[in-house]
Amino acid sequence: MPRALNLQVMPDRYAACLIDPNAAFALSPASDDALTVLVDAPGERTLICPEDRIPGSALDSQPDWRALRLVEDTAFDEPGILVSITRPISAAGIGILCFSTYTADLVLVQAHDLDTAVAALTAEGHVVKEQEPRP
Repeated sequence: MPRALNLQVMPDRYAACLIDPNAAFALSPASDDALTVLVDAPGERTLICPEDRIPGSALDSQPDWRALRLVEDTAFDEPGILVSITRPISAAGIGILCFSTYTADLVLVQAHDLDTAVAALTAEGHVVKEQEPRP
């Protein structure tokens, strides 16, 4: 079994938004520690943001996602990190969105699946803690 990992449940609810890739789009920097991700891919632009920040120009959005964030340092070439998080969640029958930043891996699950995802991760030996809500 891969080593146990430390994860944190972020306090916000997030939305995955489809943004017109041909339209001008400005992303305001977050003034707090909320997660915001903008991905430009060929023919597609995706925004992940707090639910209360869904832009009016979004073509579609899927709200009610919760984020689990890896809160420890891992090397870029360390194999199996993301799969050790996603495999137990998948085995529990839960769909995910996932992405990585320079320093962290993040996995999003629908809010109604969060408790089941945390139980699956804990059963695999991972430690999952709630992040304190922002004031």
